[in-house]
Amino acid sequence: MPSVMLCLLLALTLPSAGSRIPAAAPQTALVAAPVPAPSEAASPGAPASSPGPERPLPPAPVPARSASPGPATSPQQGSAASPAVGNGPKTAPSAKPALRDRAQNLVGGVWQCETIAGSTGTHTYTAGEDDDSIELEISLHSGSRTFDITEVYRFDGTRNGWTVETSGGTYRGTAAPWTGEKWIFDGTEKTSGQRRPVRMVYTELGGQAFRRDFQAEQDGFWRTYSAETCKRPSV
Repeated sequence: MPSVMLCLLLALTLPSAGSRIPAAAPQTALVAAPVPAPSEAASPGAPASSPGPERPLPPAPVPARSASPGPATSPQQGSAASPAVGNGPKTAPSAKPALRDRAQNLVGGVWQCETIAGSTGTHTYTAGEDDDSIELEISLHSGSRTFDITEVYRFDGTRNGWTVETSGGTYRGTAAPWTGEKWIFDGTEKTSGQRRPVRMVYTELGGQAFRRDFQAEQDGFWRTYSAETCKRPSV
């Protein structure tokens, strides 16, 4: 009797072969339920196009803005051209300031000169071809000998002053324009292979005569060691 009851209990509790199929159905239903999830994963692909309009890219306005500087160059070119026209008249006036002082009074005729040592000679001043220079030809007679010396005076417009150099570079000096009684050149003289400071001073003695001194510095003073007085012959 107990065995009959045991068999009946097992028959009620154990599922039959036909009843196992419906049991699988819930399992497949549980597996199929997540299937919609992959379809949601594909959805970001479509919405990805929708954020596009939310991020406005300005490719079209960029060329429009780059084209705007084009007209801006025309005012620059116009402004650059205007100074060029304005500079023309500024560089046009180039009046030479040479021979605007008393140095021009030396030019013309032959000056008769005599040194403090008793030598005689002549000075002939002529204007240079460039109108910025004066050339002096000196003929000095000392006893039986005659010495010919050339001096060239040039006006430097940039420095507003004169330079002088004797033949062979024996004396070189510079001076401001001759506007007062004296025309003073500060320079150097070559003596025994060396150069020493020497002043050359023109002193006007009326319109028809002048004196020229050569001075060396001694004890803090410029002292004359050679001089000559030149006059224009009376007409």
